[in-house]
Amino acid sequence: MADGLILPAIDALRDVLPDTEGIAKDDTATEPFKALPNRLYVWPRRLSNQQLDRAAELAGREDLTVLRVRILYALPSRGESRNEKAERALSVALDAAMVSIIATLGASRRHELWWDLVIENVVPDAVRSFTVRACGIDVVLRLKGAT
Repeated sequence: MADGLILPAIDALRDVLPDTEGIAKDDTATEPFKALPNRLYVWPRRLSNQQLDRAAELAGREDLTVLRVRILYALPSRGESRNEKAERALSVALDAAMVSIIATLGASRRHELWWDLVIENVVPDAVRSFTVRACGIDVVLRLKGAT
């Protein structure tokens, strides 16, 4: 496992998420400039308060080492942003993906890199563009510390 705090946690979270045929797991650990279809992204949320307190960690107060993460599950759309009617089959597929991801996250509340995982927010249409529709899930990881 790589040294560090943020990237190992992002990689571990991506790795526990379910593998889905035809969906590539993006390994850049950064917010996509333009989400691509058939991708699963995981990155630290840049506009969220990250509490990476090394002094607290050394004092044994791991509750102050918090990493907020966005998971984005993107599927191809057919121009929905310019169409008044969304495609029901795509809504069903995204909903099924969210159910699977949420169940996996619930089973992964404890991990060698975090002592707690909490689902903070579920965003059904986090991205809706001409080529992609995606659901987002915001997660809070309470990290155990650097590896």
